[in-house]
Amino acid sequence: QALSREIAECRRSVEVGSAYGYLVDADRGQMESQLAQWEAQVDEQRRFDVVWADLKLLRTRVVDARTAQAGKVRDALRSLTVPDELRGAVTDVEEALTEGDIATANELVHWLSQGRPPPTELHSSPSS
Repeated sequence: QALSREIAECRRSVEVGSAYGYLVDADRGQMESQLAQWEAQVDEQRRFDVVWADLKLLRTRVVDARTAQAGKVRDALRSLTVPDELRGAVTDVEEALTEGDIATANELVHWLSQGRPPPTELHSSPSS
């Protein structure tokens, strides 16, 4: 059923947001509760349009949280003076942000703020 698939996809985006550090636990918990409620009522649901609209709003919240956190990381990065020998890590920060991996991007910025190269496992792409 299309609604069940949409709920599952929305749940996945919430899980990714939590894993990548752009959704806090309280938001995730609230979103998961709402998704579980919709999932439990999917067979009795008469107003699919209302659930679809709510799912769209929930997904928008996830995307907005990602965008906001990425902006904070970029602001922190812009405030740094990065020596030439660490410029590669700046590219890695942007790659992590593009992938939505806010946690890794924050960690890279932390290392750069200390003027130190990030550990090799952070410096390489998170998908490697």
